[in-house]
Amino acid sequence: MRADLATQPQTAPTLAAWFPALSAEYGDDEAIVGEGRRLSYRALDAEARQWAARFIALGVGKGARVGLLLGNGPTWLSVFSAVTRLGAVAVPLSTFFTPAELAYVVRHADLHGLVVHGSFVGRDQLAEVATAFPGLARGTGRALRLDDAPFLRWIGVTESDGSVPAWAVDLKDADITEDGGVLDAVAGDIDPGDPALMIYTSGSTATPKGVPHTHGAVMTKTHYLRAMFELEPGVRSYIASPFFWVGGLTMSLFPVLDAGGVQLCTHRFEAGDVLGLIERERPSRAVLYPHHIAALLDHPAFTSTDRSSLRSADPQLRADG
Repeated sequence: MRADLATQPQTAPTLAAWFPALSAEYGDDEAIVGEGRRLSYRALDAEARQWAARFIALGVGKGARVGLLLGNGPTWLSVFSAVTRLGAVAVPLSTFFTPAELAYVVRHADLHGLVVHGSFVGRDQLAEVATAFPGLARGTGRALRLDDAPFLRWIGVTESDGSVPAWAVDLKDADITEDGGVLDAVAGDIDPGDPALMIYTSGSTATPKGVPHTHGAVMTKTHYLRAMFELEPGVRSYIASPFFWVGGLTMSLFPVLDAGGVQLCTHRFEAGDVLGLIERERPSRAVLYPHHIAALLDHPAFTSTDRSSLRSADPQLRADG
């Protein structure tokens, strides 16, 4: 059954309204594939509500800034949804940051919380966070007090092997609970003019700069780009750009979801893996930079890969190109 016009995805004025509207509109249709997982719109909403309940228990409220040191995939999206539906500000962080760069941005952004994977593409993220903040060794999970990050109160781990350090919080700990019924009331108090997202520049020529975006701005651009790209329901899109920069969000993730499509993800671009994804997941759309395209064209498996599903992609990649 279709949602009421006021809460249909294509007219949602805030991210807090948009994510539940996506679930109501598209239900069990697939939303995002990556990290070895597949989430429907309904499952995405349920997972986001679970994260949100845990964040409430950790003291996250309207205006709090929460960093996402996560790779592209279902977890990134469900955590982002959880943060923004609480009226907090999501601050995606580059997985390319060195510990020194991470320390700078965490302090510059006045983060209240930081969400990390236990490990990412073979890197021990917890070890890198510990290097960034040597004072963590004296802290405890839900009550951090750091001179070099004075507003940071907790660091949450999305996946662990049971070896979460004392200064971190296992976000899947069953003891971190809160009545999820408050979430709907919270979402009703979020306005289009409230800040929702802060994107940091790469810092390639100077220190990274944080650029804030309101709920209304994000939604207006999302609806506009979905229409401009002429995205149809069920569109399957792959993008190599990370979600922690605006390109990955605006060129694929947000407008594809707005259309009820499927976002296909990889943690990092490897030409052979992406060719396998194209043959297996059959995207109709691929958003890639020239160096990505060149890597695919040069890969030995390129000519034998079934690329017949591609319609919106560089002509050199399409089977009919």
